Amino acid sequence: MNQPASSLPHESTLATRQSYVQRFTLIYSSTTLAFSAFFTPQDFNPYTAIPVNLLLFLIGAPYWFRKSSIHEARLNVVSQISNALASIWICSFLGPTSHVNLVAIPQFILVLMMFRGKSKPLTYLLGGMCVIQLSLPLAPFVNSWYLHKRMKEENLVILRELMDLSILLLTTYQFRVISEAWSDALISVKKEREKLRTESEWRFRLLRILSHDIKEPMVSALQLLRKLRKGPKEELEPRIINQLENSQMMIREIISNVESYAAAHEEIPMPSSLLSCQEALEKLTPWLKSRLEDKSISIRTDQTHPEHQLKVNPESFIYQVFLNLLSNAIKFSPKGTQVQISTHFDPAKGVTWLIRDQGKGIPKEALDHGNFSEPGTSGESGSGLGIKIANLLAHKQNLELSWKALTAPDRGTEVSILQRPD
Repeated sequence: MNQPASSLPHESTLATRQSYVQRFTLIYSSTTLAFSAFFTPQDFNPYTAIPVNLLLFLIGAPYWFRKSSIHEARLNVVSQISNALASIWICSFLGPTSHVNLVAIPQFILVLMMFRGKSKPLTYLLGGMCVIQLSLPLAPFVNSWYLHKRMKEENLVILRELMDLSILLLTTYQFRVISEAWSDALISVKKEREKLRTESEWRFRLLRILSHDIKEPMVSALQLLRKLRKGPKEELEPRIINQLENSQMMIREIISNVESYAAAHEEIPMPSSLLSCQEALEKLTPWLKSRLEDKSISIRTDQTHPEHQLKVNPESFIYQVFLNLLSNAIKFSPKGTQVQISTHFDPAKGVTWLIRDQGKGIPKEALDHGNFSEPGTSGESGSGLGIKIANLLAHKQNLELSWKALTAPDRGTEVSILQRPD
């Protein structure tokens, strides 16, 4: 919190209270030091003048020592105690009718800004000290101290007016700071409420996915198991087993996507290393083999180069980004077509991996909202979270995903994975 005021974007935010305290104590300390230099008589006792001026200097302790190792709370306490003791002398020197005691009003606001919500004992103690400052004219000793050196009443008229105006301006400014801080706090609460509402909607959606979208492949799997129990012909058994495997893979993908979406919102550091396209595909071969065989789709990789590597977290990228993108390409590709993967490097742009399919393309709403779901070319269903998860986790790894619709004769979709140079 001990930051220079110039580095703070908005002085009224609750997080920058100490910066305001520093500026206020600087102004107040400098003003009182100037007052002391102007009004102190030449024959003033130095044994009194030196301690009093030291107190006036220490009012600005939060500013003077802001870059020291002393904790800001201690500097604030020193400032308040110094101000209270100095106020006794100033009020005695100028007299009980000088209105110096009114300085306790902005000081009380300052105490609330410094200690409220941080230290209840200090809030009550220093707040009580401000009340005592305000009632100084009622103290008998104020009338008797420095009576022989006190300014005449008629000479205090202009000074009293200036002091009243200064205190009014300081208090008004403090209330404006507090009102703006309160406004900022309300905005923060509103944003947090909107965030919670969005998260609540997504929790509901995740529950709906788990309860509804998994139902279809489970029912399909049960029907296939019943066919097997009835004793299918030998030529039908491999096809049924393959369909059963696809149903279970679909269920696992939905659950994996739900888990990935939840994990994507956790601030967990992900160690990264260089990964080639060939290494990623080798890891995914067992996951994609049955789907590719079922739809007679081949993956073409003759335009990939081992040196075109991405610096990513391998586990997260392969199974939650790359797998999602390849699964979508296969899902929306007609039977007997190709999915082409290529890699490129541009010194200015960075490394790019491209996934191109020959399917019907992803609808615009899928890219706009990131949660679109529709059946694939063979009736495959999904959670609708694939694009959203891929985007979230790609962003966490400094990757940029973009989609482009291909026109005739190369109808389909091209997905770009770009990692710009550091």
